[in-house]
Amino acid sequence: VVLMGSAIGIAAGARLGMGQAALYGEFYRFPFMHYVLRPEVAVTGVLVSALAAVAGTLTAVMRAAGLPPAQGMRPDEPPRFRRTVLDRGTLRALLSPPARMVLRNILRRPLKSTLTVIGVALAGAVLVVGGFMWSAVDFMLDVQFSRSLRADLTVTFAEITGHKVLHELSALPGVRQVEPFRMAPVKLRYGHREERLALQGLVADAELRRTLNDRYAPVTLRGGGLLLTDHLAAKLGLAPGDTVSVERLDGRRSIRELSVTGQVGELTGHNAYMNIDALNAWLGDGDAVSGAFLQVDAGALDALYARLKNIPQVVGVMNRRAAMNSFNDTMGENLLMFAFINLCMASTIAVGVVYNSMRTALSERAHELASLRVLGYTQAEAAYVLLGEIVLLTLVAIPAGALIGYGFCALLAHSLASDLFRVPLALAPHTYANAAVAVIGATALSALAMVHHLRRLDLVSALKVPQ
Repeated sequence: VVLMGSAIGIAAGARLGMGQAALYGEFYRFPFMHYVLRPEVAVTGVLVSALAAVAGTLTAVMRAAGLPPAQGMRPDEPPRFRRTVLDRGTLRALLSPPARMVLRNILRRPLKSTLTVIGVALAGAVLVVGGFMWSAVDFMLDVQFSRSLRADLTVTFAEITGHKVLHELSALPGVRQVEPFRMAPVKLRYGHREERLALQGLVADAELRRTLNDRYAPVTLRGGGLLLTDHLAAKLGLAPGDTVSVERLDGRRSIRELSVTGQVGELTGHNAYMNIDALNAWLGDGDAVSGAFLQVDAGALDALYARLKNIPQVVGVMNRRAAMNSFNDTMGENLLMFAFINLCMASTIAVGVVYNSMRTALSERAHELASLRVLGYTQAEAAYVLLGEIVLLTLVAIPAGALIGYGFCALLAHSLASDLFRVPLALAPHTYANAAVAVIGATALSALAMVHHLRRLDLVSALKVPQ
């Protein structure tokens, strides 16, 4: 079984790897991108599967192999039971006999019950991780394109130009609001650490390009201090109130000591911000601008975008709506594949754990269930005794899976943090709900299969003593 499953898994993994490589090639515009299945990756997958199979069967195999032949041919001894807390006090009166049977079986086999809960919980955790990627990307889009960058068009000029260009942009058809920005290449140095970046100058009360704090609320740029992204501040070891050396890298190279007035909680890049008037005063270029943010009427957006691209002085125009659509199309395809893989993996884990647990319980308790039927219990009551255990364990596993999934998501967000972007630990309530529904659905399907087996149970054969 392990060898057959490993062969299927390696083939499916290689096919998914080729699809992922093609998706990355399209996203990053690589001329070609080949996927190569490394032998050590395939061997690792086979070894993990084999170790899991051996760990699951070794105890049973060793116990059976250690029995003397004569002992192994004898009928099993009936188990020894003792009274538990369920058989004493008011709890006995509150629980029906089938409910006490279910709870007794769980308490008398704590290891089996614990492993079942862990297996189902891990299935739910995998689903939480899959949903987390959707939630995180949606949150990043909301922060980047709704709370921070609110301009319909971002225009970048080929070279620094005067402030009068803003009046020319305001006069274009459909333009409702214009905000300038200034970019200056600088080197930040604090102690032995340094970082090269483009220092961005924004207006004090910006509406079209806002800086956000760690709670993603707008921050006002006033005075002559710097606002650094939390990621950049951590790399340089800076905190609000510290003084950092800023060296200009273009034109008249100069160095100035500036105070860090605060941090911003952006999820992309590692940026530094300053009031545009204070930045221009330091650079000595007057009211110069590098570009502008435009708010445009929806009906005039496409025509204005085409017109601006044909202006020689304009080196770049970014359409916020087009950027969002492109991001959603590419990332949506990627995340859809990721979510589908997660759903298949989690469903396989859940069905495997739940179905095997129920099938084992049916094999072990066939005599008991047949006895209950003979004593007058209905098929529904017998099914309650058989399925009640796994249903109760599944209900315990769902919140445990949510907690484990949250831990996995926190670990994933931490490991993916880079200079390009940071993945926020954003988990929507529907992520947990979808994981719970998927686990409950897998349990329900397994329960239906067990009910079918229970209906076909031969009472006469089940009541016979093995010879």
